[in-house]
Amino acid sequence: MRRRPGGGLDTEVVLVDTFGNVQLAASAAQLAEARLSPPMRAWLWPARQEAVEIAVGVTFASVAPGEPLLYVDAAGMAALAVRDGDAARTLGLAPGDRLALQPG
Repeated sequence: MRRRPGGGLDTEVVLVDTFGNVQLAASAAQLAEARLSPPMRAWLWPARQEAVEIAVGVTFASVAPGEPLLYVDAAGMAALAVRDGDAARTLGLAPGDRLALQPG
C-alpha cells in the first residue's frame, strides 16, 4: 500500500470471498489517512481499466442495489462490494491485482 499525494492510495487485492467481495491490502486507519472516509465518493482505478466512481460507506445499505462501495470489512480491512452483486466480477478484479483509490 502506498499513499498518494493529496489523498488516496495505491493498493492491491488480497482476496475475493464467495460473494465476490474484494478485500484490499489497506487497513481502516490507512483509508482514513488517505482521506477516504464515509460519507463521500471516491474514484477507483483498477489496473488496465477506466476509472469507476464509487461510494465510501459503512454498510451495504449505504448504497443502492447494484452500486459499488468501498467500506471497512469485519477484519478491519478496506474492501470493495457491490450491493446485491459481485464486486470482483463487476469491477474485473482478482487477487494480486493492483488498483488506485482517490477521494472524489
